[in-house]
Amino acid sequence: MSREHVEFIELLFPMTATFGMDEREEIEEALHSRLVSEGVGEVSGAGAGMGSMNLDVDVNQPWQHQPEAVRRIVLGVLKQFNVPSTSTMRLFPLGDEKIRMSGDDL
Repeated sequence: MSREHVEFIELLFPMTATFGMDEREEIEEALHSRLVSEGVGEVSGAGAGMGSMNLDVDVNQPWQHQPEAVRRIVLGVLKQFNVPSTSTMRLFPLGDEKIRMSGDDL
């Protein structure tokens, strides 16, 4: 069994003049729909405060040992949106890795 696995993902977005709650909610709906339809997991929470917003994703057991596949699916959804370049994706417990969602990452 691989030591690399992902159980939970936190997506962090800064609030900007062109990216706010409406945009986060659009991402939440699209991401939740894709994750559920493929059996990967679900968006389990969302929040906002102090100039930033977040989405929380719970990853289903069969997918937990496929972090690259899960990462590709999430980034594939995010590519459809104009996500601020300083947004990050944190995968747990995969070493608390931070992935900047800009440029080549998307």
